[in-house]
Amino acid sequence: SQARLEEQIYDYLVQFPTGDLSAPEPMLATSWKQVDDTTWEFKLRDGVVFHEGQDFTAADVKASIELASGATKTTTVTSQNWVPTTVEVVDDRTARLVTETPFAPLLAQLGDTPIVSAEWLEGDAKRLKESPNGTGPFKLVSDTRARKVMEVNTDYWREPAQIKELIWEYVQDPQTRLNALVSGQADAIDRVPPEHHQTVEGNPDLALSSVTGIESVNLWVRPG
Repeated sequence: SQARLEEQIYDYLVQFPTGDLSAPEPMLATSWKQVDDTTWEFKLRDGVVFHEGQDFTAADVKASIELASGATKTTTVTSQNWVPTTVEVVDDRTARLVTETPFAPLLAQLGDTPIVSAEWLEGDAKRLKESPNGTGPFKLVSDTRARKVMEVNTDYWREPAQIKELIWEYVQDPQTRLNALVSGQADAIDRVPPEHHQTVEGNPDLALSSVTGIESVNLWVRPG
């Protein structure tokens, strides 16, 4: 769930729109080349602006990647998926990533690591938590535990989204989710149980999409 929210607010150096991890495509990076076993050089997109008005530069790549990869003194959850990676700022539009050891899944990890404003990362931690400052297609304007409201980023470097307001709401009960979809209160729902498939498929105004996903189900046992 967090990843789906993050990708509306943040962008990444590369993307994998087909889901094939052997086929990265440009995003905030326009091109890249491997210099040696541990060094990669990335050319960065021009004209990208963070939600709070800062220009996107290689300094933001340095701050984001070094923090995420465990190259700083700050402990992060994401570092378990990386090897420590330092970033050399060649110029505003060129960043050179140097991994501690050869790291085959580098591009895949970059496709899963949001680029955050260096100014925000170095500033007030509370501000970063409450006002995520990305370059993505939507801005977070309201944040509660079960409801996130986003508005379109009209200055997005791509064509701005046609959806002007995007609301994510957590609804625990499957029947309540289905009722919201059928009534038009919700435009889309997920985690549709098998017993509800027939209802969705039998409604000409609805479409059922089935994709492979990962879901963890935990069983907690109290001994005795």
